[in-house]
Amino acid sequence: MAGMAERGIFAMKILIVKPGGIGDTLLMFPALVELGVRFPGAQFDMIGNRAAQELFRISGRIANARSIDDRLSTRLLCAADREAVDILGSYDRLFFLIDDGDGEIAHRLTAAGIRDFVIASSRQADPRVPQWRYCIEICGLRQTLSEDDYCREFTRGFPPPAQRGGGVIIHPGSGSATKNWPPERFCAVIDYCCSNLREPIALVMGYAENGLHAAFERMRHHPRISFFVDCPLAEVVSLLRGARTFLGNDSGIAHVAGLLGVPSVVLFGPTDPAAWKPIGGSVTVLAPPDGERSSNGIATDAVIAALHCALGMEYGP
Repeated sequence: MAGMAERGIFAMKILIVKPGGIGDTLLMFPALVELGVRFPGAQFDMIGNRAAQELFRISGRIANARSIDDRLSTRLLCAADREAVDILGSYDRLFFLIDDGDGEIAHRLTAAGIRDFVIASSRQADPRVPQWRYCIEICGLRQTLSEDDYCREFTRGFPPPAQRGGGVIIHPGSGSATKNWPPERFCAVIDYCCSNLREPIALVMGYAENGLHAAFERMRHHPRISFFVDCPLAEVVSLLRGARTFLGNDSGIAHVAGLLGVPSVVLFGPTDPAAWKPIGGSVTVLAPPDGERSSNGIATDAVIAALHCALGMEYGP
């Protein structure tokens, strides 16, 4: 990590290690804000998901980022050699949001003479506690802002959207097929939108959705539907910044939409929205009925009604 061992103009240096996908990492954002309040003027560096960290960098919350998967990160986690120990020792405080069940990481850090560190599981024990609030608590802090305030802090470094009229952004996939609402129901919602709404539709699919492309192929030449396939995250962010609303599964893109303040409808199952709901007061969560774990239990009409609400429109089936 360039600059990782250099203090520069900062009064204090803090390293945060947070493995996980884009969504898991973005739920760390409120903790970054609260750390900035607790340690004004500090430099924050991070090891974790590079795509999410780039958004943190744009928002002005971190200085340096490194992937959790690269070789130096592995050496740092293990305090494996003199260089790794020197880099870790250059920080005033370390936060590891990582499972260390056998205490090996804590043992290696202590043996290297590093004392000021916190290690806590990346997952909360109480599933009723939102993950973003748990991240704040394990950093020894308390929540001082609302969810919408955190969203405003997140968007502070992004250029303003050209206009907030870019229609409906639909992301029918996620990082796990078990989280995906059936593609034929997404198709039914898109057909409804094309027939009953004036909004243009942008269908966003990444590498994780390769198995879903065929389900939407018949829509590729529809004049109201634009396809965005395997786009860089920066391009997806630009789309979301100008969107009127977002519809998708529990995914990293849904968490980006929530933090950007886009009115969003997010479909959950089997994960628990009480813990994993995206940050943002404009996020509407739909989950299957009690006793069901799959998002298959979410009715198409319920999704259409929620979409109308997100668009500020009445719905009458």
